[in-house]
Amino acid sequence: MLGIIGARNNINVRNTWRFVEEVLPKFRKYLAPIKIKLAGSMCDDLDGLEKMAGVELMGRVENVDDFYAAIDLALVPMTFSTGLKIKAVEAIATGLPLIAHKHAMEGIPVSHPAHKCESLDKIAEYCLDLAFDRTMLADLVEATQATYITMVRQIEGAMNETIARILKGRPITIIVINEAFFNKNSPVYEHTVQTIYYLKHLTELVFYVDTPLDAKRASAFEWHDAIGKVVLSAHAVSASGQVDSKQQKNYLASLGVSYSVSSLEELCNERQVIALWLLDIPKELANGLAPSLRQIPVYAMANIIQTYRAQDLAITEILRPLKLFSNLTLINCSLSALSQERYLLPDAKMAIVPYWRQLPWHIKDYWTSAEPQEKRVIILTRRTLTSLAYTLWNICVNLFEVANDPLVCIAEETIQNVVNHNNSETWKQDSNFIAATTSLDDLMSNFQAWDKRPLLVIDISNKHLDFAIYRETLKRAGVLIITPDSDVNASFHNILRGDSDLRP
Repeated sequence: MLGIIGARNNINVRNTWRFVEEVLPKFRKYLAPIKIKLAGSMCDDLDGLEKMAGVELMGRVENVDDFYAAIDLALVPMTFSTGLKIKAVEAIATGLPLIAHKHAMEGIPVSHPAHKCESLDKIAEYCLDLAFDRTMLADLVEATQATYITMVRQIEGAMNETIARILKGRPITIIVINEAFFNKNSPVYEHTVQTIYYLKHLTELVFYVDTPLDAKRASAFEWHDAIGKVVLSAHAVSASGQVDSKQQKNYLASLGVSYSVSSLEELCNERQVIALWLLDIPKELANGLAPSLRQIPVYAMANIIQTYRAQDLAITEILRPLKLFSNLTLINCSLSALSQERYLLPDAKMAIVPYWRQLPWHIKDYWTSAEPQEKRVIILTRRTLTSLAYTLWNICVNLFEVANDPLVCIAEETIQNVVNHNNSETWKQDSNFIAATTSLDDLMSNFQAWDKRPLLVIDISNKHLDFAIYRETLKRAGVLIITPDSDVNASFHNILRGDSDLRP
């Protein structure tokens, strides 16, 4: 006894009617001892088949088990339909021998040829073989049971993964905060906040702090409850002088906002992490990179390289953990600036991302004011080109009528360090030049200091990464920037070493 069950809908009715009409003549041709039992509400529209010899309509059943108990083999001859075929899954769950069209088994892990017949003729052939050799039924039962076990394992795996994701909560992006972030008047803070306000629309955020905090610095996160969660590393807590749990509890309470303490590895294992956005390299990575972290997409600001290089640290060793990430992207607003550092992280992808989504209001208000402003020339340089900067500074002093002497900004170093390391006695003795020289930190430490829109900026730093935020700000504000290429810089540097009228 072969059995087909289905609800009353056009798809079931048409598939069943077509199957019976095609296979019954074949069964009769070979005088096969086969009978087809039809069950379910579809029988309401199949009363015309009951008159055919070899077909029996069982009709609606109170309990589906009654139907399966009344047949020897389940048939699912669906050649067209929509979605997953519940009747196929149900038949497999009974453990009965099963013959089905391949369409009916889409999405079900079957392996036996009888479970994925190419046509109704092939289904008929299997039915005829079984009619004259019932020992084949055992093989089909075994195949059905194997499919059922595989299917259960797949369902359990999917359920476990779903439960794990629910327990982990919404996917998160982790932003590793750096020291510069805590100067709320700095462009680094403004840039980070703009990034945060963009990312918050895409994912839940976690701000990972790996540096000591006090109540004043923690105020930078006063708005975090509406945007994301703040997590302190164990290093951040211990570096604050907190030893036992009571001290740590009091310390966290003194910060004025809610925090939790976790390692980066623990955080990534507890939650589904979409990406790590690195403004700094967490201390724990120096001890190695956990396998669970290696596949997470990582976006690292290229300024990290310059920050550590300026501290005369072993930059290759510091960047070693970044090389262990399999999906690392180095970010800057300048392709040429990124290329300068590519050799340190040769496998990293590069992305050009503007620092500003919109120019901060501080600069808009000060630099677009209709009130007369005293404007000065600013020269951007690096330590090795300070002598060239001195030459340009002297030229600008004579060329431009400005209230203040041109300002020289040196990347990486304070002016005192430059004075100590540089060999040019001439400009060392020029107190006016030294007084007009500043570091990048001093230039960018407070937006309020940007109240004078530069007349023009001469950038001889070879597009040094330290100046990336400032350089983009100038471009967005429409300030003229003169940037000789590296070959020109080298030529000027060579001229200064010999006899030249350019020397002061």
